[in-house]
Amino acid sequence: MHSLYAARRVALPVLLGLAGCADDPTASFDGLPVDQAGPPLAMTSTDVRLNRTVDITVSGANANETITIGLSVNGTGAGDCPGYLGGSCFGILAPVQLLTTVTTNGAGSGAKSVNVPNYPSLNGRSVCFQAVARRPGPDVLATPVCVDIGYDTDGDGIINSKDLCPTGDDAFDWDEDGLADACDPTGAPPQFDTYAFPTSVTQTTFQTRNVLRIIPPNPVGIVWFFHGTGGDAGLVESPEGIHLLNAFLARGYGFVAIDSQNRSTGVFDATSAPASNQDWSRVNALRTNLINQGLFTANTPTFAIGFSAGSSFVSWLGHVAPGAGWPLEALAFHNHAGRSAQYGAAPDMPIAFLPAENDTTVDPATVVQRYDEHIHNGFTGILLTIEEERFAPSRLAVSPDIDPATSAAMRQATIDAGYYDAQGYRLFPDNQIDQAIDDIAALPGFTPFRPGKKGLTAMLATHVLHGQHAEEEADFFDLYR
Repeated sequence: MHSLYAARRVALPVLLGLAGCADDPTASFDGLPVDQAGPPLAMTSTDVRLNRTVDITVSGANANETITIGLSVNGTGAGDCPGYLGGSCFGILAPVQLLTTVTTNGAGSGAKSVNVPNYPSLNGRSVCFQAVARRPGPDVLATPVCVDIGYDTDGDGIINSKDLCPTGDDAFDWDEDGLADACDPTGAPPQFDTYAFPTSVTQTTFQTRNVLRIIPPNPVGIVWFFHGTGGDAGLVESPEGIHLLNAFLARGYGFVAIDSQNRSTGVFDATSAPASNQDWSRVNALRTNLINQGLFTANTPTFAIGFSAGSSFVSWLGHVAPGAGWPLEALAFHNHAGRSAQYGAAPDMPIAFLPAENDTTVDPATVVQRYDEHIHNGFTGILLTIEEERFAPSRLAVSPDIDPATSAAMRQATIDAGYYDAQGYRLFPDNQIDQAIDDIAALPGFTPFRPGKKGLTAMLATHVLHGQHAEEEADFFDLYR
């Protein structure tokens, strides 16, 4: 669908207002199909925005056909029937002038965004467009479309004379009550501020592995965080990691994250017995080291969160750590079913299972199945499904690299390319989510793409660390400290 929006922009001719038509405004376009298209040729146009653009779309044409767009500022009616139309007549009044051409895609549709000069004399007038397809015999003409001409001061795509909210985007209506957000402060979308920890992260090394931690004085609990395949402890400093862990820091918890033993794959060992598991040996020794530094005590309630494959290690830890003197109280599995290969089942302690509904790496149905098994076995747990979110204008403004204005521009790029509608709903099917994420990240207007792509992945509720249920997860841990 987004191929409709790939056409380059061209300059609106100075002759928009008054010039007469050429002898044959379609004569220079050859190589047109010789067959008639099945559906009626149709076109649409946005209002002409002075010093901005007008967007023209055609449909019902042949595949890969060049459609000519004519214009008149004199309205519609029985227009001229020049010989070059093969017996057809314009439905717009003379003089008719060539504006541009639109090349269709394989489905017979196409679009072009045309740059409009700044002509104050045209403000408040109207212009009529008509699409022409060169065919054997009479040419085929679409029903004329007439639109207004004016300025768009706030750049929301609506000319001033029709703008309901002169200082904001008329198109976006978060609560869909018919009143655009710029005029409806009570129905505005949530604001996504830049995520940041309330204090600096302490970064050290322990037995050659990076360790990141924030531990307040006299913490109410310690949350150990374990990354997924190919990752590292720095995952806690991602926007979603910060969002998640801030819920715990606000309650007086501290957190600790460490790189896995195997740095070539970035995977914690959830398959070896305790005596030969180097990840367990290092994590257990690190805990002792932190206790000896006086950062917390041997009796401080302890919790563990794993993302993706890190959840396998958390499951493994749940079987082993209590016997080693850890006061391990509850666990959370993000985007993983939470079974270690060594033990084959989730531990018999409170567990939060967090599947993402569109995850294609870990089947959310499997996570639900493991949760059901856990509850059926008489153990405590909660299921917190990470749901897809709408694309709000400021949704990507969650890192220092993307401010709200940049987020809104990136969002607009996805709308222009046909991936999202103005209300933030995606226009591509579930089975194309992964490919669409890659395609969107490659759009020229989707920059900076790296944090933007991660934010998009989180928004679509696929395989990424997510802070959507941070408060509920922290509330759950609070029950067991």
